[in-house]
Amino acid sequence: MLKVAILGCGYMAYYYAMAAFNHRALFSICGGYDTDEQRASRWAVHFHARAYPSFDALLADPDIDIVVNLTPPQQHFDANLRILRSGKHLYSEKPLAMTGEQARTLQRVAQLHGVLLGAAPSCLLSPAVTLAAQLLEQGAIGRPRFLHLSMHDFRVDLARPERWINPLGVGWPYANEFETGCTAEHSAYSLSIALAWFGPVKSVDSLTRTAIPDKRVAGAPLPPGPSPDFTTSVLDFANGVTGHLTCGIVCDTADRSIAIHGDEGSLALEDCWDYFSPLRLSRRRPLGDGQHVETRTIAPERGAGFIHDYGMEMDQCMGIANLCLAIRNHSPLLCGGELAIHATELCERISNGGSAQLDASFQPLSAQPWMAAARAALGAPLLIAWRQEQGTPEAALPASKTIAGIHLDTLPAMPAAPACLYAAGNDSELPRRLEETLAAGLPAYLPPSRFAQLLLRNGPRPDLSSPWLKSGLPAGYRADVRGALRQSLPPKQLETLRWEWTTAAPADRLADALALCGLLADWPDAPVELRFGSNQRDDIRLDLHWSNGPRIEMRIRRGEADAIQAHASLRGMAEFIVPEAWLAAALRPDPEAALRQLSWLARLPTHHADWQPAHSFRFAALLYALPAPAQALFH
Repeated sequence: MLKVAILGCGYMAYYYAMAAFNHRALFSICGGYDTDEQRASRWAVHFHARAYPSFDALLADPDIDIVVNLTPPQQHFDANLRILRSGKHLYSEKPLAMTGEQARTLQRVAQLHGVLLGAAPSCLLSPAVTLAAQLLEQGAIGRPRFLHLSMHDFRVDLARPERWINPLGVGWPYANEFETGCTAEHSAYSLSIALAWFGPVKSVDSLTRTAIPDKRVAGAPLPPGPSPDFTTSVLDFANGVTGHLTCGIVCDTADRSIAIHGDEGSLALEDCWDYFSPLRLSRRRPLGDGQHVETRTIAPERGAGFIHDYGMEMDQCMGIANLCLAIRNHSPLLCGGELAIHATELCERISNGGSAQLDASFQPLSAQPWMAAARAALGAPLLIAWRQEQGTPEAALPASKTIAGIHLDTLPAMPAAPACLYAAGNDSELPRRLEETLAAGLPAYLPPSRFAQLLLRNGPRPDLSSPWLKSGLPAGYRADVRGALRQSLPPKQLETLRWEWTTAAPADRLADALALCGLLADWPDAPVELRFGSNQRDDIRLDLHWSNGPRIEMRIRRGEADAIQAHASLRGMAEFIVPEAWLAAALRPDPEAALRQLSWLARLPTHHADWQPAHSFRFAALLYALPAPAQALFH
């Protein structure tokens, strides 16, 4: 297994480290360095990695095989040069450098030191792109004639980019994004795919514009940048295909589509950022004096799926996996080399505008070895054996022992393979087992009642910042019910919610109720006052009031029938009854849905990136806020 270090522990470093779990058999991320020492330390603690004191210390570590450069684009050339001269293999975020000449220099230095030069993006390894390559090679649309590439993001300046924060609290570098420009930042996605399909471009004609010079973020004007926010180019490929690339951040909606038009039909890929994007194949058929177009949609094989914690089905680490395989001589280097050099050169020419002739020379990728390399880089599925606590009630377990590829089993000790602690019983060994699980970098799922018991017990408490500790919050139970509930009770419009819940074990369900309150209120930055009205396990009264936000009055008492009665009011509206079914579905977790909360670790396609760590922090804060008599409820 090769060892990887991250240079630059900013916004994307979290998502790279998450995606690395797709490829545990090939490499592991062991450390990182950032000029912001606190940011590097937070990232390293979160992922059980080493925080290097300096860039030199990172490069001097003999255990590191590959350095992944995630610094701002303007720093790429100098940092990449130092990495290659240190004798480390390199995987650089796009762009590889800011000019074609700099990229050529990096290539020469890599050859001189006998190391490989890899570069993002890895989307050309996606199942959708490789399936399109196979269809083109098989002649599905006849001879390709025209290629349309669209790399339009939405109006970033109007999308509150100052609020784009990753789970470690690091903001998206929007100012640098505007400074670098849309073409240098984004066009490599489309260009890399096109170059892999059709080979090098011999000439380019480009127009550039700053269509929105008065951009504002958070109400403040942005200084005018040197880079355009819109470019359009005509690309003449050496093999005779003509291409058209538009790139910008000026549209209301994003368009990352690709369309290839040939003599016998066309092939369209809906979104090149979606690694499983459907393909639309249209074929022209003669019909009398005219023609008939037949269109069908082809979906790439999903396989096991993979982690895509970025909110879309992208795996940023597939390129690193391809580099690892190339280092071991198991497959060709596809993300990097001459293709990445030429993409960098094209980005520079397009950003500058005008006409240019280019003389790159390499062959388009052949579909079969390309697909084989992409499958190898996709990785193999992880087998997760779930540890169930002794005494887990049957009601807390799914009906089947296998769910979407996850095998459920009771294990007496930590297995050698990746495992998950599914804590749904009443086991006194839970704290020790949880500590072992999290220390090993393995996931743990705790229903809210067990989470509450663990937080309020005497002695050490779990590390809430662990990326693997999750609790069964309503967000993970039933997405349809959660959506309906938030539509009925919009967080910013909710004024009061009064509800009474009769249940067989009131104290055991208090944590569920508090988690739901936090989800409904959704006021992460507002102080919350919690008043506790009873210390009896069978009759609990709570009053929660957010500053400038809603008031939630809650009563949970013992009853023979499990039922909920709830009344709510929105700002400017009369009080109304909240359907019991909505609250009940959110408060009574479905075991199978709870298990699927961690399906992303098994790299299954059922994952939806809707779990927010802030919910757990707010939930824990509410529990900590309970007065001492209330804590007795959990003992």
